[in-house]
Amino acid sequence: MAQDDPVRIIPHETRLADGSSLRCGSYEVRWPGGNKFFYWDDDASRRLGPDALTRDQAIEQARSLARDKRSEHK
Repeated sequence: MAQDDPVRIIPHETRLADGSSLRCGSYEVRWPGGNKFFYWDDDASRRLGPDALTRDQAIEQARSLARDKRSEHK
């Protein structure tokens, strides 16, 4: 990703005071004029809906959207 790239993927992860992860979070894709979050949870017992994602699924979907938005802004 070039430094002047207007499309960014920003990771957000919940951490405890000791620095350990709760194994859940989101990836935010930002582009000029918009953004979208992809929420994920790697604890299967907390994934309640059918559209709930794992970390790997969320980053793949975020990367796909970022590629699409980059091609729109070329």
